[in-house]
Amino acid sequence: MMTSKLHRLALLATAVAFVVIVLGAYVRLSHAGLGCPDWPGCYGQLTWPDSAAEVRQANEAFPERPVEFEKAWKEMVHRYLAGVLVLLVVAINGLAWRPNNRSAGARGMAAVLLLLILFQAALGMWTVTLKLKPIIVMAHLLGGLATFSLLLWLAFRTRPLDAGPYTFVAADALAIKVREAGRVVNVHALIATGVNADGHREVLGLQVTTAEDGAGWLAFFRDLVARGLSGVALVTSDAHAGLVDAVAATLPGASWQRCRTHFALNLMGVTPKSAWPGVKTMLATTYDQPDATAVHAQFDGLLQRPLEPLALDRGAGQHQPRAPGLRFITGD
Repeated sequence: MMTSKLHRLALLATAVAFVVIVLGAYVRLSHAGLGCPDWPGCYGQLTWPDSAAEVRQANEAFPERPVEFEKAWKEMVHRYLAGVLVLLVVAINGLAWRPNNRSAGARGMAAVLLLLILFQAALGMWTVTLKLKPIIVMAHLLGGLATFSLLLWLAFRTRPLDAGPYTFVAADALAIKVREAGRVVNVHALIATGVNADGHREVLGLQVTTAEDGAGWLAFFRDLVARGLSGVALVTSDAHAGLVDAVAATLPGASWQRCRTHFALNLMGVTPKSAWPGVKTMLATTYDQPDATAVHAQFDGLLQRPLEPLALDRGAGQHQPRAPGLRFITGD
């Protein structure tokens, strides 16, 4: 419920941010950026001068900047909408930082948005006091685009997973290099995709962590469950211990199967290069068998191949190596 409210609020803020950016561009192009000589009001008022008495009073207070009604109202409408956006970002932070919100990623993004929107307000003030210097105007525009992008990303990150049951889920991590505090560091992007009730594949979530460990995977799957992930029958991934433990802790009743691609890569790493084509072909035929009995027989044949250097457990491990990669086929 909390995630759904946060998602709707993020969508509303994204729409308002888009309107603010477009309106801001219109204000600049119509040369109304200095329609009001002060900030945050307009000629010392909350609204633009309208009546003859208000215009006379404003001209007396700012003799160097006589009132131009067509410019003043455009600038103030832009400021009003920007103020609404600030209030929406504050409300987003109020929801994101509630104790019952378990998404640490949403909290961090909401805090960044609040700092960015306050900086945008400061730029709006400097736009008036520094008379539209190009660097200030450019920074204001880039800040608006950054705010819009972060709000759009927050809306995606907090959207409810209501197209379930997600019977099949695949999870993986990608190690990437990013620039942080002036240096290049390694981070891990955790991603999960699932097959929804309509049979379509859907990206369920994406988070960036400093390390691919059990804590990161546990927080990632908890966030998915909080957003509505349910009905999972099978999770496919590599054999990362932290990931497997996180699946067991957050998705009770779901089976886990080792990803075929990762399993094949690991098998290739312990197979002599000259023998790999035959092993690869036999492994592929194992997956194509019509029933569990045939799968076991074919895999036993693979284990019994006369490849002494092949590092497979042929004794006590007869059932151990096959279970992670063949569990959903054989029902083990």
